[in-house]
Amino acid sequence: RGLAILRGLNFDIPLQPTPAFIMGAMAQTAGIASKYNLEEIARLRSGKTDVRKKNILLSLNSMVTGAFRSSSPFLPLITCAVVNYSLQNGVYEESALSFACLGYFKIALVGDYKEGRYWADATAQLLKKSGTNSAGNRARIMLYSFVEWWYIPLRETAAALLSINNSAVAMGDVESSIYSMLFSLRCSLFAGENLALLLNSYCELLRAMVS
Repeated sequence: RGLAILRGLNFDIPLQPTPAFIMGAMAQTAGIASKYNLEEIARLRSGKTDVRKKNILLSLNSMVTGAFRSSSPFLPLITCAVVNYSLQNGVYEESALSFACLGYFKIALVGDYKEGRYWADATAQLLKKSGTNSAGNRARIMLYSFVEWWYIPLRETAAALLSINNSAVAMGDVESSIYSMLFSLRCSLFAGENLALLLNSYCELLRAMVS
């Protein structure tokens, strides 16, 4: 059903994407993005909100989230589709998750850390103008857990994720609070923190979330 919606928006996504098709889609997105610098991308967020375009991005954002949860092979292509649509129609906070995902794929699939940094910075620019909401929480979790940790110390990443956890708990965003806690724990462990102390701390967090 999701692919049918994408095709209705003129996004060409095959039923069985090949690695070559995925790499071609990422190259096409890079070509579109090359027309903009970070300041110009940030300006695409300014101006009056187009409700129709924002709702389309909201639907696409839900597809990205679902594809991430299920480790879908379509995730890179959906990510490219959202980024392309955003650059051509205006960016909103719902665009930020796909910007962060593209940064991750640039590193993981292409090995291009410079491009990964570019998309991380673009995501951060968008999130500066975003309020505290579920879409922003998901984008920040993706940004810190999968992209920023290549460039900043793991302890800083873990602390940023804990901050997201606090905000998510306060607003009742259970999914984001769980993911942010999980990835924060992982970063803290890889940073060499004491496992027993970590478990105690995160058990306290879980009890606070339940209550």
